[in-house]
Amino acid sequence: MSSLHRGTPNGAVSTPELSIVVSCFNQADQLEPALRECFATLQPVVRCFETIIINDGSTDGSVRILDRLRKEFPHLRVTHQLHSGEPRALRRGYDLARGEYIFQFDLNCLSWVADFPRLWERRDRYALILGHHKLNRSRLNSASDWLFARWIKLWFGAELKAPESVFRLCETEQIRPYLQSIPKEFEEVSLGVTLTYFRDFPRRILELEMVQPAAKPRFQPSRQLSKFLHYFQEVPALRVKRAPQTTLQPSTASV
Repeated sequence: MSSLHRGTPNGAVSTPELSIVVSCFNQADQLEPALRECFATLQPVVRCFETIIINDGSTDGSVRILDRLRKEFPHLRVTHQLHSGEPRALRRGYDLARGEYIFQFDLNCLSWVADFPRLWERRDRYALILGHHKLNRSRLNSASDWLFARWIKLWFGAELKAPESVFRLCETEQIRPYLQSIPKEFEEVSLGVTLTYFRDFPRRILELEMVQPAAKPRFQPSRQLSKFLHYFQEVPALRVKRAPQTTLQPSTASV
């Protein structure tokens, strides 16, 4: 039975409690194992969920896999688009989400999905929960991380371990306005959401260290240079961005 229909009387369709949002681009090898693992992990703990896959112009057979999985999992919603990059794909997924909460994860971080219940059990206390790993990183990666962290602290006064984390759980109506307020040309949208929300509600964000193992990241000069340029341009601009008025109630939770 589809998770979207569980717990509803007379077969009526309920509003999902959770929307899973995933961007996919030429990841046919990871796609099916990751989704099956995700569904198996969520079904015991989430009463009702939907899954939104934004296929960002894949050319490697991902379309065939998604079409087959849609027949097996009715809660799976697939949107195909021309390749426009992960930031725009994630924006579209968040716009389509109908759940009270949104769970975002990267197909390359499959092992982290097992930690989802730890995020889920904290959802009533925090509007944005970020998963992160304490990794034994190379000196070059550590130096880059230090530089990015100092730049963020300069503009936002925030000491966050992984503000750009792609493994996150958020309260839809609280976070979506912040995403929509970020200029569409910005590349670091996950970072932008974290920082602008932290600016307004620092006590409503939790960074949670994952217990599942993760691969040691390689230093990629081109990726780090691109990231630096985006951080240098976008972080100061985010400081003055304001989201539409939200209905957040003050919380006594502390990070």
